[in-house]
Amino acid sequence: MAQWGRTMALCGSLCLFVGSLEFVVSYDNSNPYAVMGYGLALSILIWMFWWPVPKMSVVQIVVQNYIVNSIVLFMCCIYCFFNLPHHLGGVCLLLSSIMFMFAGVRGEKSMSLDECKNGGRRRR
Repeated sequence: MAQWGRTMALCGSLCLFVGSLEFVVSYDNSNPYAVMGYGLALSILIWMFWWPVPKMSVVQIVVQNYIVNSIVLFMCCIYCFFNLPHHLGGVCLLLSSIMFMFAGVRGEKSMSLDECKNGGRRRR
């Protein structure tokens, strides 16, 4: 369930990135840069934190706690529902938050990069 949550978080990140760029192009707002900046910064941070990397850093150790992932993604998705171009990214982050909560409650263990490449199968 956690792998699906990570995939949804990355999908939400991409949707936020595209939505932020679309917000600047299509909306005639006096100050669209605050909304665009939030969307871009959030999408880049989500991409950096939830993209699987070969070496475990301090950030990756913190991200392994799925309950904390769920709370952080839920807090990030709240603002996305106030802006129309960010709705799709907000829905993806909300679903990701729910998936991480289920993974945390079920007690799932984090997988290494090799296990992710093998489709989630652990080596014996």
